[in-house]
Amino acid sequence: MGRGKRALAAVAILATLVAASVAAAPRAAAEGGELRGDLPVAGGFALVSWSGGPAEALAEAARSRGCNMDAVYSNAPGGGIVGYFPAAQVAAANREFLAAYSGGLPARSPVYVVCGEPVLPRLVFLGDVSEERRAAIRDEVASVVRFYAERFGAVVPESTLYVSSDIDATAAVYLELTGREYSGPYGVTATPEAGILAFIGSGGLERDTATFDELLAHEYYHMLQYGILRSGGLHTPAAPQWLTEGTAAYGAHLYRATLVHGDCQGCLDQDHLDPNPGWKSDLLHSNFNHLHYDSWAAAIARAVDRSGDPRSHLEYWRALTRTRDWSAAFRTAFGMTSDEFLDSIERYRLSLLDDAPRIRVMVFADATGAPIEGVRVVVRQHPSLYVVARYTNSSGEIEIPLLNGSYRVLLDMRICDGYDDVLSDQDIVVSDQDVDIVVRVSFGLTELWTETVIDGVSRGPVGGLWYC
Repeated sequence: MGRGKRALAAVAILATLVAASVAAAPRAAAEGGELRGDLPVAGGFALVSWSGGPAEALAEAARSRGCNMDAVYSNAPGGGIVGYFPAAQVAAANREFLAAYSGGLPARSPVYVVCGEPVLPRLVFLGDVSEERRAAIRDEVASVVRFYAERFGAVVPESTLYVSSDIDATAAVYLELTGREYSGPYGVTATPEAGILAFIGSGGLERDTATFDELLAHEYYHMLQYGILRSGGLHTPAAPQWLTEGTAAYGAHLYRATLVHGDCQGCLDQDHLDPNPGWKSDLLHSNFNHLHYDSWAAAIARAVDRSGDPRSHLEYWRALTRTRDWSAAFRTAFGMTSDEFLDSIERYRLSLLDDAPRIRVMVFADATGAPIEGVRVVVRQHPSLYVVARYTNSSGEIEIPLLNGSYRVLLDMRICDGYDDVLSDQDIVVSDQDVDIVVRVSFGLTELWTETVIDGVSRGPVGGLWYC
């Protein structure tokens, strides 16, 4: 909807809906000001309540919540409707409104606020980023911003996003703006002077389209966190890492799922949140003290579902500005204590363990049959999606539950030269049945030979591996 049409529609609706609500005697203007109600940050108009004060303060309050305010309309004390236009180039445009409310709008004033298109982060490119890539990134940033604005009514009011192919240039800018060393390759921070800053380094630029989209959505969610916290006087996310990163990963997965599934009506159903079964595998193997974003995102999906409010993950950060206590804010946002939530996740994780098929790995010395302890077994779903790593026990065995899907299973161990030697690297498919993987290892003086047998079928011996 264009600005002119939004303004006309706002006036028409205001005339019919607001007149009765403002018929009461005027109230004194309040010091400061707060807007109550949902603002149409994706663009549009809405009836909200203003706690009182000058129009400039109202406009600033709207901007702090991500509304790119075109206009605000209210009933004049003597009758009729007056409008205030914060970006007006001609002073006469606001003369009638300012004359009607020279002392500011009274407390609890119902007003119609008209928001324009959502504000985009200021994009700064560092290093060698082609014009074609820059254009694609601008489009993707706009898509991410619109997604969060339309789906959750959330926009970062003012922010800067740095996209860089030059780690040294990034580090220099980061140090100048924050006074801290850049740890990279991505990150979001906030400073009193420079505002909310996000950095995507060369590692992000090297990603394919799908994972870069998700990275943008993840980092923008962090910018939303900082925006909400700063509006409440906080400057750092005072919350456990599984909440800080889990909510961002949840938002990013949801954005990606929307791109894949269109309107994505079922995206808040955890089973449809991401077509990749690695999500549940992640949750199955991880705990909340381990850095595993997908597991945390899957857990947040369950918290959102249990709360009954699709915006509860963002409401948590708003509640945190009021309570200053993460566990109290969690209960406010999700309707349960953090302990109740973590207990429910553990019960769910154990239910997955009960139902999932296993891969059973056995490693032993071919000549003697002696088990080999301490062999690392790494399972991935594709090169960038780590699922789990475990070590064989004193019996040379390990069982790992996995959901159905295709995996790559790598076995390695450190023998005598300080490096991990690969014993086996095989693709497998899990489909409702357990999978047995047997690796026989033959040791020579300076070489070893291995043979991998999967469900009784040899994948062939591998020989001549130098290890000392």
